[in-house]
Amino acid sequence: MLVRAVAGLLIVLCVVEGQQVHLRGLQEVTPPNGTSLSASEYEGLLGLLGGNDTTELTSLYRTSVHGTTYGDLLDRVGDAKPIVLVIRKDKYVFGVFISKGLLLPDDRTGSNFYDCQNTYPCDLWHFSLAGHFPKPTKIEIRPVIKRVEVAGREGNVSGANFIIGTYQLLACGVVAESGLGPRNKRTAADIRSCAQRIPMSLLPEGYTGEKNSSWGYALFGGGSGYFTADEIEVLQVRESIDQPSPPMTTAPEPVDSTPTITPQPTTTGPISAPLTTTSDPAESAAVCQGGLRWGGMVVAMLICTGGLL
Repeated sequence: MLVRAVAGLLIVLCVVEGQQVHLRGLQEVTPPNGTSLSASEYEGLLGLLGGNDTTELTSLYRTSVHGTTYGDLLDRVGDAKPIVLVIRKDKYVFGVFISKGLLLPDDRTGSNFYDCQNTYPCDLWHFSLAGHFPKPTKIEIRPVIKRVEVAGREGNVSGANFIIGTYQLLACGVVAESGLGPRNKRTAADIRSCAQRIPMSLLPEGYTGEKNSSWGYALFGGGSGYFTADEIEVLQVRESIDQPSPPMTTAPEPVDSTPTITPQPTTTGPISAPLTTTSDPAESAAVCQGGLRWGGMVVAMLICTGGLL
């Protein structure tokens, strides 16, 4: 629950239920300079992020302003984290949150793969701000496919510049004619050439966007799953509470006149539980079945062996 007072007069209440943000009343929010987001879209994104008065977003990159190549994006975004990637296509506004940002490989022609569930814990999820649901909506990614693959400046990952997820997928820099696959060694010159799909069974209720019923996929960007975005934007999430706090002052401790002093044992807070992982056979079977529906036996084999589409 987020309560914000504006100028000491207006109080706005935003209630998060499940995965959807309900916006009640009018909230005076100011989107960051240079962003493509409207005030309502920005407010919805803050709600999904769990934002409050200390949450700030900075627009780092826009295709319409800074260029449409993968290099243009990398020059502006660098190693910033956490980031929000926003895609605008017609009436649809959607994207992904990546807590670790886009981690480039050391090899400019190579790729970097990181598994957010096991090898490199990170927060990763899809969202929709407009066009798909009645309200801004967060879509969690299944742990078994919560992974990111990023190409070097001169590399590619299965025919894309980067791929977020597998069964729940978003990829950009894709050559639509050849699609995604391990044999595809070229990427699109324009990063706005993207591919996206999410199984309908993994979406919250209320989806009204485009879909392919025979495959069972929601297509956030419309078309066949491949589309050219009108705009791609990357924003960095900042918390002003991360600024250094002024040093604390304490009163001098009283002098103890007792001849002997018994040391008091010190304690520490609870130790965090170790990271655990799970392997759900039913979930893995669903992933393989989805691969068969999307691109045939080869793709299914890739998914089952841990590869990316």
